[in-house]
Amino acid sequence: TQSGGGLYITYAANPAPILINNVLVGNQASVGSGILFDVLYPDLQTVSVLHTTLYDNRGGGEGIFVRGYPSIALTNTVIVSHSVGISVTLGSNTTLDTTLWYANQTNLIGSATHTNDHTGDPLFSPDGFHININSAAQNTGVNAGVSVDIDSERRPQGTGYDIGADEFKLPGIYLPVVVKN
Repeated sequence: TQSGGGLYITYAANPAPILINNVLVGNQASVGSGILFDVLYPDLQTVSVLHTTLYDNRGGGEGIFVRGYPSIALTNTVIVSHSVGISVTLGSNTTLDTTLWYANQTNLIGSATHTNDHTGDPLFSPDGFHININSAAQNTGVNAGVSVDIDSERRPQGTGYDIGADEFKLPGIYLPVVVKN
């Protein structure tokens, strides 16, 4: 694919898209290997991107490429193993709230407002998006108003929300119940 290996998002009218519990792993494109946001018209509503995991998208090497005039708000995003985590062109309004960065050659090119940044290994399972115990994504997210993860398991499971599409769930301990009369 030339542009937008995982997702190519463009829109010309409101309402803006809302993306929830997204996984973009192993995609290839010369621009926007994971996600390409491409909006030609200013003054459209903000695209909300909630609980997204981007891992090892290749080609151009950007996990996310933002060009044109989009307003993008990313919350609870994991960006791992890219040449560039996110690239933002002039004219775009991009905000990142609670991002886990790991093993990117460069995390950010261009101008974006970012708060609550974290670094550390997400400890992915072999599928590239489920997190394991002691993951840097575990219990470090914010409440983005999303009550379930990509597997329809409730959020939060531990002491806080997890960053990314997956909410780590501790294996249950089940004890037999014996009733004595």
